[in-house]
Amino acid sequence: MRGRKILEQAETKQGSGKKTFFSPLLPLAIALGILLSGCGTLKPASTISSSANLQTLEEKVDFLQNYLSFTRSFADLEYHIYYQNAENRLRPVLAEWEMILYARVPVGQVPLWISQLQPIDAPEDTSWASKLPRQPLDLEALEWYGDKHRTIGLKEGGEMLYLNTNLHLPKPREKDE
Repeated sequence: MRGRKILEQAETKQGSGKKTFFSPLLPLAIALGILLSGCGTLKPASTISSSANLQTLEEKVDFLQNYLSFTRSFADLEYHIYYQNAENRLRPVLAEWEMILYARVPVGQVPLWISQLQPIDAPEDTSWASKLPRQPLDLEALEWYGDKHRTIGLKEGGEMLYLNTNLHLPKPREKDE
């Protein structure tokens, strides 16, 4: 009973009988709103995953879309993903990732993959490609593009190798002219 009387007093201005919008729960609601707004969008779960565990192209694409910030079409796809979500750690750190793909994409989408990349010479170290369950490309026959985090080797017909990482940042070498 005492709680109901306190609530009624908080809702009614003294002597006026008018209801106000104040509630003793309002500060709690505001604090909760601020806390939740700081959460932003949900980040993907930490994972070490391979496409070898999935049977169909649809299953592979559905899983991969959780770790891409863009949507693409794939005619063939293999991948190895390492992603460490930093939000579950006691001290603030950046997320860590290494995403390696072999993909065959529609030729019309190739410019979307390389539009912000520079032509580069073939990387000295391509051992990362061996993490893929299947990689049918001759690495020496690819045309290479890259930036700080991404390296892409392209073959005519929309086949590519793709590396996106912040673990072992190879410095892209500008393509020799």
